[in-house]
Amino acid sequence: MRDFFLKLIKYINMVWHKIYSFREHWIMQCDYSDKNIKTQNQLYIKSIKSIDELIDGTYSINLQKKVWMHNKDFCRTYILKETESQNTVGIASIMFKGGNELEYKIRNVEAFIFNVYIKPEYRGKGYAQVLLSHIQAKLHHESIDSVYLAVSKDNESAISAYKKINFKVVGTKKFIRILRHNVPYYSI
Repeated sequence: MRDFFLKLIKYINMVWHKIYSFREHWIMQCDYSDKNIKTQNQLYIKSIKSIDELIDGTYSINLQKKVWMHNKDFCRTYILKETESQNTVGIASIMFKGGNELEYKIRNVEAFIFNVYIKPEYRGKGYAQVLLSHIQAKLHHESIDSVYLAVSKDNESAISAYKKINFKVVGTKKFIRILRHNVPYYSI
């Protein structure tokens, strides 16, 4: 009987954690520099022109479509592709000032990168750095030299990749996740 109650408590705790949990992210910033740019000849980025081109990232395709529909003029998404095979390697999106769909409401920054995702079979090869470097170069050509992103404090591989292209931690953001929606502490 005791084992049953211990298993029941463990199960309730697991379910509760899926409904309600505390999270903390680093907010990282990078200022443009030619030294930040990492390239690889076999890779290029492509701007997505239609929601039909989206792939799953850290945001599901359905959530990405919702973000696009609510922020059409403030959001852009890029996919990283292999030049020869045309295989898709990863995805990243940018929310520009004025966008309002993220849990980190964009107010005083020109560009905020989100939905950074490299497919598992391509991880560990520096491709996230290449993707973000290309995006940063494109932003630089639009006179946006400072870009931000948020990353979970426990995502060590992503933090390491971002630091390699000179992203620096400039703050933290704590929030509560309720039913798969992020609620910033200051909104409670």
